[in-house]
Amino acid sequence: MQRCKNIFKWLLIILGCQQMAMVLLAFTSLPYFAYTQLATNLLAKKFYPHYIIFMGGSGMPSGDNLMRLYETTTQAKRFINATVVLVHPDSGKVMEAMVDVLLNNQINENRILKFAMGTNTVTQVQSLSATHPEWLQQNVLFITSPECVKRTLYTFNKAGFKNIDAMPAFENAMYSTLTYEHKAAGGSTWLPDVSGRLDVRYNFWNYYKLQITCLREYVALLYYKLNGWI
Repeated sequence: MQRCKNIFKWLLIILGCQQMAMVLLAFTSLPYFAYTQLATNLLAKKFYPHYIIFMGGSGMPSGDNLMRLYETTTQAKRFINATVVLVHPDSGKVMEAMVDVLLNNQINENRILKFAMGTNTVTQVQSLSATHPEWLQQNVLFITSPECVKRTLYTFNKAGFKNIDAMPAFENAMYSTLTYEHKAAGGSTWLPDVSGRLDVRYNFWNYYKLQITCLREYVALLYYKLNGWI
């Protein structure tokens, strides 16, 4: 019993220190730099792609899928001769909703290829290489969330794709002060005035969430490495 208490005590201490570290880091820009580093395409080759591959796994509508579709549309309009491949586990309503987004953005239906195989990054990429081995020598540009770029890129390379490039689906920054007048808005006099404190209202919480995103991706990278998928 005493041993269990000691283990529980040290577990609480470790978790407490971890949370304290995350809180402190949330007041710095380090989480953002860690996030963008995961989106860095170290093996990129710049070319005109034959295929633009949307890597998906979320529902519709959802923030992740819509961001990726926005970037996919942008690249499809830039490279007008490339085939757009929608990779997603769902072949039903979600897939059709994604196709509708592309069609509504003037992407010709003849350019769209639906690929509903695989339930995560590695099985999707392996399915692509198995069913379309001719693509291994083609120029491929894939679209995914920023934190997934590095893992997805390494997975494509491990699967034998020779010419691969990545485009992270970043959101566009909004250049606005977002300040307001606390008293004019009817704010209470006994509460702190944070009308001009964007670090407290937004940055802290965004950077805290980014740490969780990065930690999850670091674990995924390690897991993929140990499995020999990257």
